[in-house]
Amino acid sequence: MTRILVNLLSNAIKFSRPDTAVSIRISYGFDHWRLVVQDEGKGMRPEVLDKLFKPYITEKSEQNPEGIGLGLHITKYLTELMGANIQVESQLGKGTSFDIRFNLEKELTE
Repeated sequence: MTRILVNLLSNAIKFSRPDTAVSIRISYGFDHWRLVVQDEGKGMRPEVLDKLFKPYITEKSEQNPEGIGLGLHITKYLTELMGANIQVESQLGKGTSFDIRFNLEKELTE
C-alpha cells in the first residue's frame, strides 16, 4: 500500500504546476473502500493514457526529463495483486485523477 501511495503522490507532484493542489481522498462503503489521488497538473494526452500502465511509458516534464516509466506499471501490478481496480481520468490543462477501489466483499466471504 505504501508503494502505491508513494508512486501516485510522487507522479502527482512531479507533473503538477507550482501552487496547485494535490489531494488524497479515502472513502468507504459496506463492500469496498476507495483511494483517490488527484492533481491539478497539466493532464495527459490521450495517446499516453492508452498505454499508461505499460512498463517504460512516461510523460516527460521539466521536473522529470529522464523518467523510466515503471512507477505506474508497478502500481497497477500491486493493486491487482491486492484484488483492487485502478482507473485514471485526465484532461489536458486540468489534471489527473487516479481512483483505486478495494473490494471487501471477497474478504468477507472467504
